[in-house]
Amino acid sequence: METKGSIFHTWELKNSFKFIKDGVTGLDVQISDFNNDGFNDMTYQSGIAGRGGNIVMTLFLYEPKNKDFIHIKNSDNYPNLSFNSKLNCINSVILTGSTTTAFLKIKKDSLDEFARVDVSDKIVAEEKDSTGKFKIIEEKLFKGKDNDFYKIFRNYKPLEY
Repeated sequence: METKGSIFHTWELKNSFKFIKDGVTGLDVQISDFNNDGFNDMTYQSGIAGRGGNIVMTLFLYEPKNKDFIHIKNSDNYPNLSFNSKLNCINSVILTGSTTTAFLKIKKDSLDEFARVDVSDKIVAEEKDSTGKFKIIEEKLFKGKDNDFYKIFRNYKPLEY
């Protein structure tokens, strides 16, 4: 029981989320600011794909106004999430036969991809136009070293690691 001036406080459950989780990996909860609002957000590892190279994460953004978390519903479609301070967006690095850096903005409770850079035998940068279709804005041969193949792009216009 709490009394005035007491050091004891009452805790109240504000959020409850239930999701199916694979039985292979741990939760690996990460706390970081994903929307540059000064408040910590949270991800947990909800799966793994691409022979272990793609860490599937579920993202929750803290909403200070309601003191609540917003579940970003499609965050598990974009593996290896990180905050990109250069463009004030979220990056996803997708490892397949190529390496794709996706540039994402938060729109309500979802991530919206607005640009991407794909690296295979060539580097292709694409940007979403006003109709919602991706258009190639730069294309060139990949002349990097093997470890350059897996680098994360921080900018797509101009291309920068």
